[in-house]
Amino acid sequence: MPSAVTLMSSARHIAMTARGLSNPADLDRCQLIHEIGMTTTWERWFALMALPYSKTRGPGYSHGSMSIEAAIRGEGVTLGRSVLVAEDLAQGRLIAPFPIAKLDVEWGYDLVYRTGNGDHPKVIAFRDWILDETRATP
Repeated sequence: MPSAVTLMSSARHIAMTARGLSNPADLDRCQLIHEIGMTTTWERWFALMALPYSKTRGPGYSHGSMSIEAAIRGEGVTLGRSVLVAEDLAQGRLIAPFPIAKLDVEWGYDLVYRTGNGDHPKVIAFRDWILDETRATP
């Protein structure tokens, strides 16, 4: 399942940031939330935007869901994986101020099952359902 990473924040955090967050250069006023171990880093995102990376450290979390929750709480901005933030975006808990600035994720998700069970009705039903769900997710 392909996934991309883009900048995410809560509307509250952006409102609290002096002068808002109208362009990527405004990130120098924000605390960057990091997912430890993810190779899709802030350094790569800043390079994509052709901006200098100030190496500003903010809190680091070992799981993407934790960095997303920190962003929802208004603690800063994070790089959110599209498959993990889709519902939060749809519900308005997060916003993507620069949605076209996306990086491909280094790892995706795989469906794993026992050898020889690929044609089992339950495996087929689950595979078909998860494919339908991912197609419906922007």
